[in-house]
Amino acid sequence: PPQPILSQWLASILLGAHNIEQTQLLNWSDLSLLLGTTVRFPAPQRELLGTLATPQTVAAVLRWNFQQLGEPVIRDNDFYLDPHTKHYTGMQRVLKGWCASIRWADKVMHGDFIHTSRGHPIYFEWVDNYDDLRVRFRPLIERMRATLGLDENAVPSPPRTLTIVVDRGIYSNELFSLVAADPGLHLITWEKGYIPGPWNESLATTRFGVERPRNNSRDVRLYQFSVIDQPWAHNPAMRQLIVRATNAVGKVAQIAVLTDDLERPAKEIVWLIFNRWIQENDFKYIDKHMGIKQITSYQSIDYAELRDHLIDRQVPNELYVQKSKEGRQVTRRKARLLLAEDTAQRQEAARQQEIASLQAGLDLIEPSTPQPPPPDSSKRLKALRQASQRSQKYSRARRAQLDEFQLQLDRIEAEKAALDKEVSRTDQLIDQQMVRMDTANKTLMDAIKICARNLFYQALAPFKKLYDNYRDDHVRFRELTRFNGVLRLGAAGMEVHLVAHMHLAPKMRRIITAVLGTINASAPPLPDGSTRKVELRLTDKSRITVQISDDSDVQPSST
Repeated sequence: PPQPILSQWLASILLGAHNIEQTQLLNWSDLSLLLGTTVRFPAPQRELLGTLATPQTVAAVLRWNFQQLGEPVIRDNDFYLDPHTKHYTGMQRVLKGWCASIRWADKVMHGDFIHTSRGHPIYFEWVDNYDDLRVRFRPLIERMRATLGLDENAVPSPPRTLTIVVDRGIYSNELFSLVAADPGLHLITWEKGYIPGPWNESLATTRFGVERPRNNSRDVRLYQFSVIDQPWAHNPAMRQLIVRATNAVGKVAQIAVLTDDLERPAKEIVWLIFNRWIQENDFKYIDKHMGIKQITSYQSIDYAELRDHLIDRQVPNELYVQKSKEGRQVTRRKARLLLAEDTAQRQEAARQQEIASLQAGLDLIEPSTPQPPPPDSSKRLKALRQASQRSQKYSRARRAQLDEFQLQLDRIEAEKAALDKEVSRTDQLIDQQMVRMDTANKTLMDAIKICARNLFYQALAPFKKLYDNYRDDHVRFRELTRFNGVLRLGAAGMEVHLVAHMHLAPKMRRIITAVLGTINASAPPLPDGSTRKVELRLTDKSRITVQISDDSDVQPSST
């Protein structure tokens, strides 16, 4: 059923309020004029969020978002998949995983985001590190099919064949074989661990170039590719494309691409994976302007409650692993001590040999001889005997320490023998009191955020074409969407007179006027559900008269 609060949250995100707490900075009277009804305070908003944050609502929002992209995008079967990791810094006992932003393993949440080949986010799931991407991959794609209704018109025809472009995190020979056996799914990824060799241009089967604009539509850069297309030696079900890519400044890279699609032209496969930067750049955009990393809710779920919803498996027993690590540490310390003892014994043997030699030389001197023994020999002999005494003392201490290390190793081995090498992953997490963040509220808010992102890009398209400056068109248009102004209400609709809070050059003023004219030509309705229309006009401060009334005067009904 219609939920006005969803429109309110969508408007709030577009206005820069990335979470419910930040909505306190909005003007509620003006929002009420536009939206009809609003929920003002954070507490009732959070309560409504908890009520609406169900899988059914999220699925409806994601499907609505997908349908707004238009028929060409909806019918496209190529998608980008990439886990977007959020570093969790709270106190909850959350599973750890690799976090690229800090270049370390720490508590994380993974967002498995799927974008269209044109860079629009359409589906995501927030998960922890219970399963890695290779395990999550195929169930994720199936849930995306069902949620977005990709195969609704496929009956009785076979389901759509989707091509998923993923980074090296998907690399698995077992998964490659499973995907190759699935007629409704293709995979494109980089070959992990590929070592470039000498390039033989005569073996290249495909050569092509792609022009891509940089700062504007006239600033075009040429990227050239040569491709050696051959079966992959490690798995005959896969196809290996060795690519020699040359960028606009002549820098050359040699990379290998893997796919199970044996029929598709190499040019399309290569450009699809080389063009995946549009997804990476979009992560930066929705992080900064939509707040996709806002945590929304700090609630968590114990793994004891999740047991029935998880696929359990045997994993190394962490207690056994810790005992093994402790045993290796003691063994290394014992080895160092044994080396020191062996070195000391060798030095003591050499010392005793020198003592015997010096003592034999002194014994040859007769007591009746008036000449005394050489002073150096006597001093050396005395020093060697003292060193020998110290060596024996340290040797006894080392042997006692070695005996203690051996006792520790015996104890550790006995404790290891009482443990299982592998245990249930779920039981282990329950025993460790681990939790998973409850992402229901966050998922609904993030679904609205990707709607806001896509709607913003659709509104940006006419301005982007007219402005033709890709360096700051997003910034300029975002400022346009947040111009101040005056709302004039009438029976037929609302006039919105926008006032720029910056200086507008004549060219920019003409572009904005043209964009607003395009919007007005479509006769957009007010989002309050009425049939009244909205008309947008760009005006100046000099054309606006402000009237200030005393507190005792009757307040005007509208501004």
